[in-house]
Amino acid sequence: MTALRERFNFLEHGRGDYGIDLDPRHTDWAAVGLLRELGFNRVCIGVPDARAEEALADFRNPAPIQSLIDAARTFDFRSVSVDLGYGSAWQTLASFELKLASLIALEPDRLHVFDYAQPPSRYLAQPLQTLCAEADKTAMRQMAFEHLDAAGYHYIGLGQFARGDDDLTQAQERGRLSRTCEGFSLHGYCDHIGLGLGAISQIDTLCAQNTSAERPYAQALDNGQLATCQGWQRETGDALCDHVVERLACDLEVDIQAIERRYGLIFSRYFAAIWPVLEQWDREGLIELSAQFLCVLPAGRRQVDELCAVFAALHGI
Repeated sequence: MTALRERFNFLEHGRGDYGIDLDPRHTDWAAVGLLRELGFNRVCIGVPDARAEEALADFRNPAPIQSLIDAARTFDFRSVSVDLGYGSAWQTLASFELKLASLIALEPDRLHVFDYAQPPSRYLAQPLQTLCAEADKTAMRQMAFEHLDAAGYHYIGLGQFARGDDDLTQAQERGRLSRTCEGFSLHGYCDHIGLGLGAISQIDTLCAQNTSAERPYAQALDNGQLATCQGWQRETGDALCDHVVERLACDLEVDIQAIERRYGLIFSRYFAAIWPVLEQWDREGLIELSAQFLCVLPAGRRQVDELCAVFAALHGI
């Protein structure tokens, strides 16, 4: 952190986002306090995976996570997020509902609900999960939406839920939310530095990911090298399509006329290949489609990721 502060201009605590992922099995209050002293101000707590699930008796003991949440709030972290995976073979609808209810009772600021078939990059180093039936997976996702909505959490997108007073929710309502290769951000105009196994950094349009394997990661650092295993340019697809996807994901609407003026085209003709799909979503009441706007309606909030994927697939974003 000292080396980073010597080379980058950090925003102050109230404006910058300096997040770190924590494992409740290996983190205590002293560690949380030290991380705060180092400048971290957001934490994401990973719920134990299948191997620890048995030891925690189907998550009937949320005390370790409660302790970390209490520590983060005591040390004035700006937000606390909790990860919750679904769709693994060891889960049942009953055990998932129990875990979900236990996490909601802890009142974290955010919850990230993800499919074990497509885990976040920080989980890629773990053994592959055996997945449950597709019907059970769908039911778990539906359950998460219903319970979190009832508890006052807003669905931002990409599996991210946040309380009404959270920075992400307020930024989305005000049209100030951005999306990076790591997810939603309040600082889309900044470079993003990721440290650790599987972490992703974004410098301008260049993204680079660290290896998720511990041994080559450590060897690279011991040799004074970056632990990067792959990189890519974010502008490999169509710039217009990329813009539409980001605004849909962040604002839940697209100003069609503004895009037509900016790019000198007719929106419906440019996206003629997927226009029938959009019209079908409009008839189903999931979106409102007109010559002026494309808006995601309340009934379509849960499918906003799918809608973005329709545009993204068109030009390989």
